[in-house]
Amino acid sequence: EPGKGYDYYRKVHLVPFGEWFPYKKLFPFAARILEKAGAGDFSPGTSFKVFKYEDLAFNVLICFEDVFGNLARKFVLNGSRLMINITNDAWSGSEKAEVQHFSISVFRAIENRVPLVRVANGGVTVYLDPYGRIVERLPLFKSDYLVCNVKYKPTVSMKSLTFYTKHGDFLPFSMIALVIFVLLVELFIKIVDIILNRNNM
Repeated sequence: EPGKGYDYYRKVHLVPFGEWFPYKKLFPFAARILEKAGAGDFSPGTSFKVFKYEDLAFNVLICFEDVFGNLARKFVLNGSRLMINITNDAWSGSEKAEVQHFSISVFRAIENRVPLVRVANGGVTVYLDPYGRIVERLPLFKSDYLVCNVKYKPTVSMKSLTFYTKHGDFLPFSMIALVIFVLLVELFIKIVDIILNRNNM
């Protein structure tokens, strides 16, 4: 707000090899090559910052952060009622790549039942409602601007949050655990059968 200074958000999920090198200590020579090629060497943020303006609480997802559902939900848990994704997809030069990135971001709105405004340089600029439906959109590869009336809920109780917002990837991890358990049981049964067959010989 005017006269009240400014606030900022530091990107939490950096792009490996582009914004940071995960094995810098093990392979310093590779890190130097990447740095000379223009790769960054940034430190990630640690706070899931939610900005507030009047009755609006919103968060910012930078570039490919909108790909990670478990990251987006943490902002909503912190009180965000609108997600804004700013991204530069012009580097790809491919309509398929830019549409793919946009298609993934749709799920962030659906998972959390929160509207999402996506501002893209060369990519898909769009306003999605809480159900992931396109309300307003700009055409690809065209210099333009988008003005839209974003509808949001100023406050939401914990009870009204979605299952995914509250529990994250509980279901897929549960399925993985179940599959591992079934495989271990099958392995145990086979081992017991082998032992019993040997004893009967």
